[in-house]
Amino acid sequence: MMNILNKILKRYGDIYHPHKQVMESLKINKYLYIVLILIVIEGLLGQYMLYLNKDIWGIIFLLFYGMTIAIGSIFHFKYVEKKFGSLEEFDLEKMNKFVKLVDQEVKIDLTNKEQNQIINQMILEKLERENIKEQKKRAFTGGIFTVLLIPILLPFIIENNQDILILTVIIMLVGIAIIFFSFKSILKDYSLKYKLERISDMLKEILIFSLRDKSL
Repeated sequence: MMNILNKILKRYGDIYHPHKQVMESLKINKYLYIVLILIVIEGLLGQYMLYLNKDIWGIIFLLFYGMTIAIGSIFHFKYVEKKFGSLEEFDLEKMNKFVKLVDQEVKIDLTNKEQNQIINQMILEKLERENIKEQKKRAFTGGIFTVLLIPILLPFIIENNQDILILTVIIMLVGIAIIFFSFKSILKDYSLKYKLERISDMLKEILIFSLRDKSL
């Protein structure tokens, strides 16, 4: 069963992975290449001017950098709306691609009510397990902080109260290590949880659209 879920997650990545979406956007709108080139040039020039201590020019180029991103994003959304009718139609087309991929590669028809609900139940169970894992990781991180940090710091606190610098550095290093590993775990969990939550929402949308079409 988990193998089926993993295959569906891969099919989701085939359509909705950030790299795939960027490449699809470039394929739809060739003008984005010009926008990307401008963004790179302005960003590099801004950093270079700041490096040369030409702060005013650096700020100007970085402002242009931000404006190009904002204007380019608005232009792209308008272009997509013009080509597909609306952003909703564009999202619907991608969702249909996802349904077809799952049907072809996993042999599951997400427009079928029974199959759709079974997959959604699997996703919800996976989400519940991920939430339990996240709670355990938080408890583990808190335990490491308590068990390791306090014994390391006590000798410095008791024997030599003047070594504030050493004490501060140790606290900082341990804190950075904890934040780094926690942040890394959170990002990984968030990515998986986000995909599972998004797929669950999509399954409901797919079922609604399929039931609506059958009733027409």
